[in-house]
Amino acid sequence: MAVPNTNWRYFIINTNNNSKSAEKKLKLVLLYCQNCVANNRDINLIATKAKEFTLRTAVLPCSSKIQAHIILKILDNEADGVEIVVCPDEKCHFLAGSIRAKKRVEYVRRLLDEIGVGTDRVGLTQEIDLSCDDLIEIASRRIAKIKSSYEEGDNL
Repeated sequence: MAVPNTNWRYFIINTNNNSKSAEKKLKLVLLYCQNCVANNRDINLIATKAKEFTLRTAVLPCSSKIQAHIILKILDNEADGVEIVVCPDEKCHFLAGSIRAKKRVEYVRRLLDEIGVGTDRVGLTQEIDLSCDDLIEIASRRIAKIKSSYEEGDNL
């Protein structure tokens, strides 16, 4: 007879729906493909430019490197949302990188929908030659979607 493994790690997404969570500063993790950014020198300043929310960035060698369990772990441990910036399909340096990333984001969004957390917590943007200000704008749009989901009653 098989004994169930009790060491499994379950992802429990923060679902507090109280007034304190509405007042807190939302946190977003922005993951981007290194080929999407026009100038890497200015990217170090991006976190200081986000005023209404906390922003953490991470560069990926290719967007195909993102895995579903990583996105879920980010949501579980530290962030209210994740935005992944990938190359347009026809501009991807690794041919299928952005297609793989899209499929993984769609999978995570389906999982989030199944557990009732809300699909707006994870997003994907396809653009190239982005500046620091462009990335801030992309992050701001994701935060706005997360806030509107919260106001509509989705668990955050």
